[in-house]
Amino acid sequence: MTNARLRPAVLISILVAVLGVCALLLTPAKAETFDYWSLWEVENGEWVPTDVGASDLEVQNESVIAAKYVRTEATPTASDAPSQSTSYADLCSDSTSDSSGLDVAVVLDYGDPDLNPSEEATPKAVVECVTVPSPGTGAAALSAAATVTADQAGFISAINSYPASVPTESASVPAANEPVNEDIETSAPGLSLIWLLLIIGFVVLVIAVAVALYRRNRQSSSDWDDTPSA
Repeated sequence: MTNARLRPAVLISILVAVLGVCALLLTPAKAETFDYWSLWEVENGEWVPTDVGASDLEVQNESVIAAKYVRTEATPTASDAPSQSTSYADLCSDSTSDSSGLDVAVVLDYGDPDLNPSEEATPKAVVECVTVPSPGTGAAALSAAATVTADQAGFISAINSYPASVPTESASVPAANEPVNEDIETSAPGLSLIWLLLIIGFVVLVIAVAVALYRRNRQSSSDWDDTPSA
């Protein structure tokens, strides 16, 4: 009787433990997010986040670049892209070309008003048509289009004093397109290796105990069956 009752209990314990581990392992880890000025360029008529800093971003005549304030992961996605046109002709149709340098369209998008840390109104997105010396860089174009503020590490922290909460340490050349203001709603990166090992160890222990109990009860049942009857 004891053996018959034990088998379902053992199987249920093992199943619960295994399902618990699987549920934890399959739970997706939430990505860490930041508030920062992202940098964009145009490739094949589409906005794409740059993989280099503004100082290393090369621009040609009638290039289009953008800086947008976003809350996203360290690498922006397509949903973070500016909504403005990617065509220089559309953005700067009324501008006069200057043959002495490179004509560049610079989009300044201050992002979602909900990201504004101050009580001041969020500026509207603007397009600045500027001319920079050749060879030109994104840093030169941004500096010609706006007042750029950088932190001590050289990352863009504010454009035209936005966001206003950022210290006004002026910098003539903005640096890499990297997150500089960590979002306060940072989420955990997921299960650590230590927790994973503990959970696996727990499952192994449960299985080992279940097997030991099963064998002991089976042996007890066998001994009982071997006992000569009176």
